[in-house]
Amino acid sequence: MTKVVAHFSGTLPMVVADIIEKNANPRNRIEIALSWLYAEYDKYLDVRESPSDMQALENYNLCITILLTLLKEKNADVMFDQLLFQAPLLTEDTFGLLIQFCVDGEGESSEALVSTLGKLAIQRLVNRKKLVELLLQLSTHYIRQIRIRALDQIVTIYEQFQSDENIVDHILTHIVKSLEFLIFEEPPQALSEIASDWTEDLIERCLDLSVAVLPFNADVLMNLCDIFNRTPSITVKRVISRAIDAPVRRLSQTNPSFLTLVKNIPEGCESLITRVLHIVTEKRVEQELIDAIKHIMSTKRRDIRFMIPILGVLPKDEVIQALPELIQLHKKVVKEVFFRLLGVQSGSQISEGDQHVAPLKATELLVELHLMEGASVKPAIEAIALCLAEKTVFTLEVFASAISRMLKFENLPALFMRTVLQALITHPRITSEIILTLKTLITRQIWHTQKLWDGFVMCCQKLKARSVSVLLKLPKEPLDKILITAPDLKAYLVTYLESIEPAERSMMGEQFQNISMITAS
Repeated sequence: MTKVVAHFSGTLPMVVADIIEKNANPRNRIEIALSWLYAEYDKYLDVRESPSDMQALENYNLCITILLTLLKEKNADVMFDQLLFQAPLLTEDTFGLLIQFCVDGEGESSEALVSTLGKLAIQRLVNRKKLVELLLQLSTHYIRQIRIRALDQIVTIYEQFQSDENIVDHILTHIVKSLEFLIFEEPPQALSEIASDWTEDLIERCLDLSVAVLPFNADVLMNLCDIFNRTPSITVKRVISRAIDAPVRRLSQTNPSFLTLVKNIPEGCESLITRVLHIVTEKRVEQELIDAIKHIMSTKRRDIRFMIPILGVLPKDEVIQALPELIQLHKKVVKEVFFRLLGVQSGSQISEGDQHVAPLKATELLVELHLMEGASVKPAIEAIALCLAEKTVFTLEVFASAISRMLKFENLPALFMRTVLQALITHPRITSEIILTLKTLITRQIWHTQKLWDGFVMCCQKLKARSVSVLLKLPKEPLDKILITAPDLKAYLVTYLESIEPAERSMMGEQFQNISMITAS
């Protein structure tokens, strides 16, 4: 019967369609449908390249569109797929129908059809490029579930056919086209006919394909850099920075394209590539990437921020050399730098002698900050303040160790007493160590160095009554000097002198008389 139908037009095909629709047996339905379809195709083959071939092709086209529409309306998805996979020819109208069903369908049915398009593209070589084109159209669809399903299929095809230049180029061309939308001040009508401003959803629709393919083609990162540099929108830049997070984690640090990009970072993309470097080095750092970063640091494009991701694996001398530049960055960045140098996560505690492998220990870092000179002194003060605020990392023991180490220097750092005072304020339990430090400073005649002496005086004032044991160690002239500068200390000395027994006064001898005279004046 199907062969007979193939010889006629008019209402007969619709009658056969009605028979298929009313047939209760699914197996019979699909057999009748395929028989009719192949009968039309056979007729087309018989008259191909003759005056009748256009009409025969139109009859075949009518047949397959009727059948697909009928099966879709009846939600006969299994038979719908069977017909697609077994059809001898897919026409242009068929492709139009498929995209319409994907867009106009609802929920799981539309998503399932998108998956079917992907499977068809893999199976049908002759239609692969066209089917990929349909998936690319759906990759920017406003319904997220459809978009995600299309992207999944495209990625599967990309992975499987990476050696097929036609397919790869087709996908990459569409990536560039989608990204180019983002350089416009307003969303183009091709993307949305109603939106006048860029929203995060619209931006993501343009980015999703590039983000999906990026793990398999590092060159896509260059496309993203190009758009990041050219777009006037801060929102677009922000969304790009956020969107690359997951795919970049899957990039190999030794990927040649990625290393080339690092060696030749495009202007305007420094912050984006710095973020990429931070992401890819979270767990380990390969030597090839270290070499690439050192290469760009040797050029005119040198930017100390590029060094931050690899600080944890650099030799100590290179880290110390970079420290003056690093501490001039934003406070938030400086804090991250310190954590990388110390090999710890934010909030982790460091115990002296028990630390992850890292270029510097906490004590060493503090000491190096105190050795800054010239223009680096002010940033060093701010950096030390950051250390003081991070109590779980820069603990009492860390500060005590750093102070003890600097105390052995022939020339004390200019910031030494400032830190001693701040440590006393931040870590009150360090008081005993500070008192010992002040007594040691007396043996070094600290009063001859005005800046350090000023800090010494302030420490004594902070210690209040507990400063008496320090004051008693001072010779007459510096004691007289400190009491003139800080008269509030005099009361603590008087109280002490009044509290001691006569025997103790006798043991103090001339010192007791001198102090009594000074406090009485």
